[in-house]
Amino acid sequence: MAKKNVKETLEILLKLQDIDGLLAELQVSKVFHPELLKELREEIVELESQLETNRARVTELKKEIGLKELALAEVKEKLEKSQKRLLAVKSNKEYDAVQHELRSSEEKMAQLEEEIIRSMEDADITEKKTKELTEQLETKRKENEKKIADIEKEFNNIEQKVAKIKKEHDTLASKIDKKILTTYERIREGTQGHAVVLIVNRACGGCFQALPPRLIQKIRRQESISFCEACGRIL
Repeated sequence: MAKKNVKETLEILLKLQDIDGLLAELQVSKVFHPELLKELREEIVELESQLETNRARVTELKKEIGLKELALAEVKEKLEKSQKRLLAVKSNKEYDAVQHELRSSEEKMAQLEEEIIRSMEDADITEKKTKELTEQLETKRKENEKKIADIEKEFNNIEQKVAKIKKEHDTLASKIDKKILTTYERIREGTQGHAVVLIVNRACGGCFQALPPRLIQKIRRQESISFCEACGRIL
């Protein structure tokens, strides 16, 4: 390979390496954005789920209260009937039986009244929580929807930028011999993106191993592509 071609090839490889590094960063951003979008959407879904659960609980409690109030009305009616019967009893045995019914009805009424009060308190607490969740959801939805729109816009910009840079990448890559390009890509894959390095103080700029004088002279002559004998990077 002619000296001019070697120099041009190395210059192109360095530019290509910069572009590949930028593309790698953009690809990382592309991976990060969908994860962030997922988190933002899941926050909204979680609040919606909590709100739905609370609303269902309020409905359930109100239904329970209604059923217990019906049961309470029935017990009250039974108690009134027992009280009327008590006035008309004609024997001690019948009197004792009616008194037992009265005590039983009174105990049942007290139990139902206590349960109704507890259910009403639970319903009140749950309704307040539902109101809070509704406000939280409205606020969170506005916040996250704006963030989602901004991220999607940024993601689209990244896509456009990647497409533009890839075009530049392909143009540069087409100017290099295919074998050299394949070698560059293989080395880059195995060296975390740094396939082409400069010589620093007579050492490889990648692994920092001292280079033999003969190799340094060869690189200076730029008659062919040279590689580090320790790490295999292009020098």
